[in-house]
Amino acid sequence: MFGDILPFILQGIGGALLGPLLSALTGGKGFGFIGNAILGVIGGIGVGQGMNAIGLEDAIGSLMGGGGPMRMLAEVVKGGIGGGILGTIAGMIRRR
Repeated sequence: MFGDILPFILQGIGGALLGPLLSALTGGKGFGFIGNAILGVIGGIGVGQGMNAIGLEDAIGSLMGGGGPMRMLAEVVKGGIGGGILGTIAGMIRRR
């Protein structure tokens, strides 16, 4: 049960950490820290699951090496990628 939801949690954490950071770097305030964190979680889970759906679930994990901790770190990285993308878009939209 917990193993099924763990990737979602890790992707959300990665998105919540990197989304607000990239939003601030590219566009200023964006939607505030809480708004950017929520967008980061949504983007992180979305891109992470999208990568899994098209068969790239092991792409980042294989680059980082094997083992459980590295697979968990790969889920955080995938979430960070998605959160960063959505955070960047939010920062650019808010700036205009």
